[in-house]
Amino acid sequence: MKQVSQRGTALFVILIAVALFAALGYAISQSNRDSGGVDREKLSLSVARATQYMGQVGQAINRLRLINKCTDYQFSFDNTIVSGYANASAPADKSCHVFDPAGAGMSFLKPPSGLNDGSDWFYRAIRIYGVGVDQTFCTDGVGMPPCYELVMFMRNVTQDACREFNKRMLNTTVIYAQDNGKDFELSKFAGSYAGNSDIEYNGPGTDGKNSSCTQAADGEYYIYYVLLAR
Repeated sequence: MKQVSQRGTALFVILIAVALFAALGYAISQSNRDSGGVDREKLSLSVARATQYMGQVGQAINRLRLINKCTDYQFSFDNTIVSGYANASAPADKSCHVFDPAGAGMSFLKPPSGLNDGSDWFYRAIRIYGVGVDQTFCTDGVGMPPCYELVMFMRNVTQDACREFNKRMLNTTVIYAQDNGKDFELSKFAGSYAGNSDIEYNGPGTDGKNSSCTQAADGEYYIYYVLLAR
């Protein structure tokens, strides 16, 4: 009887150990699943904040045009954080300044954390193929039709953030390549639309998008948002 009792005790201990290991494995898998869910939720929230901010800047441009009667060449993104945006064509009273209380009164914010390498938003004129009145290549200048858009960019975006952005804005996680590289981010907008840079996709069905995340020729991912289609 003693031997049977010992066997029964040993079996009971083994069953308890198996149950404990199963519970531990379940807890670890749930923890990993929850962690992934939290990360995805944070990414989705950051993308939502970015799209909201882009929309607010776009609305600010529209207000300056309609209320302050600013022309395309008078907008100024001059601010106290990033240099290079001073626009000599902007009114001296700063009524066409996006980031000044006398103008649109917007705050110059950094992109939400987790979307890129921490680089600031930047603003420039560039042609987006298929967007605006003149949808073909041209050089904007005296006597020429307007063909360059006023565009807001986020550079050095992570691949996950790029996919999440396109999922939200275009209902797809596909990232299309375009034919320019980092050279298109070098010219900050200071009142001029002249130039020869553009964003033209190699993938089908993507031209004409006012906002997208794309992979440039150098492999980097960029989010763009058209503030003013011309």
